[in-house]
Amino acid sequence: MNKSPVIFLRKVLSSLIMGAFLVFLVSGCGGSSEKNIPQSAAQLSPDELKKHQEIFTEWNKALTSDLKQFDTVWSEWKKTFDGMANGQISRHEAYSNFKNISVQMNSLSTKFFKIKPPSNLSKEDQKLLEEATSNFSNMASARQSAAEKMMKMIDENDYKPSRTNEVVDIIKGSEGNMIRGVASIVGVQKNLHLVDSQK
Repeated sequence: MNKSPVIFLRKVLSSLIMGAFLVFLVSGCGGSSEKNIPQSAAQLSPDELKKHQEIFTEWNKALTSDLKQFDTVWSEWKKTFDGMANGQISRHEAYSNFKNISVQMNSLSTKFFKIKPPSNLSKEDQKLLEEATSNFSNMASARQSAAEKMMKMIDENDYKPSRTNEVVDIIKGSEGNMIRGVASIVGVQKNLHLVDSQK
């Protein structure tokens, strides 16, 4: 195997935001009719704000659980790739690992997509949470696509730079989804006074 493109991709992967950091950001802080949904936490009474905080915190537990699973699968992705670059695992084992990773990323993409925001939060916060889960879904879907491209490269024993660059582009693009998803979650945390809005 020509290792130069693979080593290049390995270096790029090591520079990306780690999944554990993503989970840390999202989990670090801790149905009504539309006409009754407040547009801003500033309009809520202290008791209502506390209730909204509890609703979001409970909802966020499920999201954080799925993000931890994503982190585990992504760690396996990197471990498999490192094993290929170091010659520590065979092509057959790498192919099998990436196939399993592809299935798991597809499942995670669907899980993120199906997570709906609580209907009794404000419309602004619901929109932010929908944007977050959509971005996380796209993130997992992109990592699935990257795994499938790795499978094809292994199957065809073709590691030319144009193909490794394609995997790099997919993963970098998915990092954008990750960052946007985290930003949306932090936006809700700020709205509900769960983090300092000045930070």
